[in-house]
Amino acid sequence: MKKRVDSLSRVQRVQKMLSELAEWRLTQMQAELAALENNRRDIFAASADTQMFFGPSAVFMTAQLKGLEQRIADAGRSASAQAEVTRRQKTSVNLAERLLKDANLQYRSQLEQKGLSDIIEGAVARSASSLTQDS
Repeated sequence: MKKRVDSLSRVQRVQKMLSELAEWRLTQMQAELAALENNRRDIFAASADTQMFFGPSAVFMTAQLKGLEQRIADAGRSASAQAEVTRRQKTSVNLAERLLKDANLQYRSQLEQKGLSDIIEGAVARSASSLTQDS
């Protein structure tokens, strides 16, 4: 049982590390998405002050905006997928923690039963030896 507790403890630690890694990755993806959206907002803010969307630069800016919109969409999908991975990792951590807790309880119960058994056997042995000495 001790081996099982030790093994579940290692599994729980690994699950926790994987969960933290997934959360870090999600944070990075969300930061990338926010940066792309800020770029788009800056482009539109700059275009309000200038004539960027007129004349020869219009074609170039349109292509740039389309590319930016595509990158924003891709980053959004990636962040959504990573959010699901992070949620599943957190569920795995919770499951591993519950399994470890249950294994610890079983191990402690087993140790208590063994201790009680040893105490009872010792009392019976002392009782039996005192009965044989009295006879």
